[in-house]
Amino acid sequence: MKTAANVLPLAEMAAYQEGAVVSKTLLSKLTGTVTLFAFDT
Repeated sequence: MKTAANVLPLAEMAAYQEGAVVSKTLLSKLTGTVTLFAFDT
């Protein structure tokens, strides 16, 4: 039986910091990772 997925607000998952690059790993598996980045341009 599968369970329902949760919807997460991605914009709130990596805190923006002026002059910095912030990253957060969302998924880490043997086949690869999914990482969220927030950065100042």
